Amino acid sequence: MVHPIDLSVYGYSILSIETFASCDMRCSFCAFPLRKDKGILLEDEMVYKLIDAIDPNDKFEHVCLSHYNEPLLDKRIFKFIRYARDRKVPTLLITNGTHFQNPDCLNELVAAEPSKVKISLQTLNKTIFKKARGIDMDFKKYTAGVISYLNAVIGKTTRVTIDVGCNYMPPFKRILRSVLGLEHGDPSMYNTVQSLRNDVVLFFKNLMASNASIKIDFNKLDEYLEGAPSDYLEQTGFSVAQNVNFKVKRFIYGRRLTDFYPVRSNKKCGTRILGVLSSGNVMPCCLGYGDMFGLGNIKKEALHSILERNKSVFERIHSGINKPSICNTCFGAPTVRGQFLKRLIFRLTGNRA
Repeated sequence: MVHPIDLSVYGYSILSIETFASCDMRCSFCAFPLRKDKGILLEDEMVYKLIDAIDPNDKFEHVCLSHYNEPLLDKRIFKFIRYARDRKVPTLLITNGTHFQNPDCLNELVAAEPSKVKISLQTLNKTIFKKARGIDMDFKKYTAGVISYLNAVIGKTTRVTIDVGCNYMPPFKRILRSVLGLEHGDPSMYNTVQSLRNDVVLFFKNLMASNASIKIDFNKLDEYLEGAPSDYLEQTGFSVAQNVNFKVKRFIYGRRLTDFYPVRSNKKCGTRILGVLSSGNVMPCCLGYGDMFGLGNIKKEALHSILERNKSVFERIHSGINKPSICNTCFGAPTVRGQFLKRLIFRLTGNRA
């Protein structure tokens, strides 16, 4: 008898499963456009095996049925959600929301009842939407589709979070970090929480206009925005409806493992996400893709065997001591001068490996 895997033994609480390597957006900051394994499907039996392999204990958060991809492009996704639900395994679906314009897709997602859905809006600025998200879609139609889904899911068991990205970086600080060659967010994101207020208010006004039962106190929204911490996990979020929440998410540059210059350090990595790509490759964090970590492939080896064989790797990642070399890229900088400065900072703060 095969015992379920307790991911917490390896330092993880989330299993991310990419069922289909496909996305209809080409965001300027996302690594998906760089990938060479686009279009690969993870076979049904592999997805089922992964769900069956997990022990949904108290320390386990959920199976996330996405990685770098857009999960609603996979027509099988609804049966995977139902399969997990029938086995009492919590699920999260992270979507960019483009497919909510399709009533059939919208209704199927509502009926499948994933435990949680996150709608990654990133930006609600209609001026830069197309360029930032790399898609030729009318912004008004896009937000209307998202609003349609919210109206359909309100009052259901699925907990929904609407995410908008933010650099959490005032203009002066952003300019200074750019001059120093350090990471300074992305120009397609709002620099400060205050700068996104008007776009968010307009979105919520359109939501209220479509649903008379929704009453949003904009004074309370302002209070939330003024106090929203940059640490996403610390945020309680702003309640939009019984099961719908709004949060501001600190921007994460998704190409850092490809684009950054490495800097050795003993800083810990707090990743909670173990990923399995549609190719079968196992990733120790949400930023990995291809076979850059070389941990193993579930199409050739059982997940439990891969985890046991790489136990020391996971310990090194979470402790920060002697991390894999590619992790030094994640802790690095986008320029050579930033690399030099970060090395100096780590040395002065005692974080130099």
